Amino acid sequence: MATIADIRVIAAALPQLEEGISGYGTGAKWAVPRGMVIWRRPLGKADTKRLVDQGLPVPQGQIYAVRTASVIAKKELIDAFGELFFDIQHLTGTDIVLFHLEHIKVDQLREVIIEGWLARVSSTTANAWRETLPGQ
Repeated sequence: MATIADIRVIAAALPQLEEGISGYGTGAKWAVPRGMVIWRRPLGKADTKRLVDQGLPVPQGQIYAVRTASVIAKKELIDAFGELFFDIQHLTGTDIVLFHLEHIKVDQLREVIIEGWLARVSSTTANAWRETLPGQ
């Protein structure tokens, strides 16, 4: 299962994706000039209360948020991998999905980080990166 070290390795391979500290004091974040791609996103008291009030389990452990390509892509992740990816009321209608870091496989983590990164960088940056991939 994945760790923060895996996030760092994946992020280091993507142009412009820089590690920093979240302005919310929740821990590490990785962002490009156009905004955050992945960050630690612990559930707040209001998030926890809403889940409990809805009779839903409250996720434990390291919770991270990652951008997706769209709200539709977010829904597809939740539908396909509901045991791993989830949403909270605060993020409804956004392209941000939450996941359990300790439950995600490194390959899945790489895929969602790259998808989020591609959604935030310029097409010039994305195309230049794609040209460096094997077989291009």
